[in-house]
This record gives sequence, structure tokens and C-alpha cells, in this order.
Amino acid sequence: MSNAGFSGGFILSETGTIEEMESFFNALYAAVPDDCVYLIDDLYYRYIKFEDIKKFEQLIQSLKLKINQRYENHINKLLEVTANADSNYIKRQMLAPVRTVNANIFKYAILKEIPLEEIDKMTNNDIPYWKR
Repeated sequence: MSNAGFSGGFILSETGTIEEMESFFNALYAAVPDDCVYLIDDLYYRYIKFEDIKKFEQLIQSLKLKINQRYENHINKLLEVTANADSNYIKRQMLAPVRTVNANIFKYAILKEIPLEEIDKMTNNDIPYWKR
């Protein structure tokens, strides 16, 4: 069984099983305001675009108290990779976006090689790469 996690900047952070990640996303979707659902969709299916990173970070901070404490680890790791991605882009002009990933190192290595342009083409009807 593969595990899932988040990556951003130079960090890969494992959070648990694919099923636990699905449960976390269900909690996010239930708690997020309607005008921010697109950010959760981007995290689930694609990645957080750099121009949305501040808004995304503020959203996740605001959800910290709204969702079940059992997801505290997910939230903390997500905030860690978000800060790292933002910092690396500002300091080094290197875009390593925040995204949900399969934490199996071999599957992660393959995912990192997929061009962002290809990931941008994914719709909400596609199976996200982290679940493949």
C-alpha cells in the first residue's frame, strides 16, 4: 500500500495512507468557503500555483481550528511545505509547487518529471497522479 503526502520547495512530507489523505480532503471540502474550493481542487488534482500561494496559506491557517484535530499532522505538514515552496521561489526563483503526492519515492520521482503544463490539463474528472 502506498502512502501519500505533500511536497513543496525541497520538502517531501509523508502524512499517511492514501485513504487517510482522502479523509483529510473530505474534511477540507466540508470546511472550506465556496469561493476557495478551487484551491482545494488544485491541491487535490493539480498543484497550488505560485500566484495563489499566500491565499492558500491563509486559507489553511484559517481551517486549522475548523477541522478535526486528527488532521493536525496533515495541516502542519501542508503549512511546512507551503512555506518552503514560497521561500524557495522568492530566494532562488525556483518553482517547486505545493502538491499532493504519492510518498513512495519511486512514484514521487516519476511525478516530479511530469511537466506542470501536463498537470494543468487535468480536470476534476481525472484520477490525480498521487492516487495512481
